[in-house]
Amino acid sequence: MSRPLVTVKTLLAQARNGNGRLIEIAEDALITPAAADWLSSRGLAVSRVAPDAAALTAPVLNLVGDANHPRCQTLLPLLERSLGGVVFRPCRGHRAGLLEAVQQTCAAVAADGTRRGVVVVRDGAIVTCLANKHPAIRAAVVRGPAQLSALVSELGLNLLVLEHSVLSLRQMVGLIETFARAKPQLDPIVDKALGGTAPEPARKCACSHAHR
Repeated sequence: MSRPLVTVKTLLAQARNGNGRLIEIAEDALITPAAADWLSSRGLAVSRVAPDAAALTAPVLNLVGDANHPRCQTLLPLLERSLGGVVFRPCRGHRAGLLEAVQQTCAAVAADGTRRGVVVVRDGAIVTCLANKHPAIRAAVVRGPAQLSALVSELGLNLLVLEHSVLSLRQMVGLIETFARAKPQLDPIVDKALGGTAPEPARKCACSHAHR
C-alpha cells in the first residue's frame, strides 16, 4: 500500500497552523528520520488519523525504494519539498517486496495519466522488465538528462528507473524533478513498433514523408 511521507517541513507547517503540542498525521504515514528527531527533541505528541480523502486523489509522484537505504532517506524529504505530494512504497529491503511495490506503482500510474512512477534501486534490469509487462507502462533505466529527454519525448516514459549504484544524489534529484514536470509523448513510429495505434494525422504525415 502507498504511504504518505511526513518530513520536517510537514511538521513545521502543521505547528504553524496552531495545533498546540499535538501533531496529527495519517495513520499509515512514513516519518522520515529527521522528522522523528524533530518530534522527539520538542516532546510533541503524535496522533494517527485517517488520511484525507482529497489528498489521496491528488496527482502525486509515486516513488519506490528501500526506506532503510541512506540514499532514499535523504531523497524523500528533498522531493517532498520540491515537488509536493509524494507517495512512497517501501520495498522492505528484499526482491519480493521490491517487485510487489513496483507492481502497485505500475497500477497507480496506469490508472491516472497525471501520475509518474520512479524506482530507485541498485540494479534496474528486473524492475524494467516487470514494469513493461503492464500495457500502459513505459519504463526505462535512465542515467542522464539527454537520455531522459529522448525517452520522454519518443517513448512516452512514465516510469523512471534510477540506479543509485551509478548516480549521485544530486543527479537523481535533477532527473526526478525534470521527469515529474515533463509531458510524455509517444512517437507514432515507436507506438506502431510497440503494437499500439498512433493518432491518424500523425500516421498520414509519416506515410507522406516515407513516399517522397
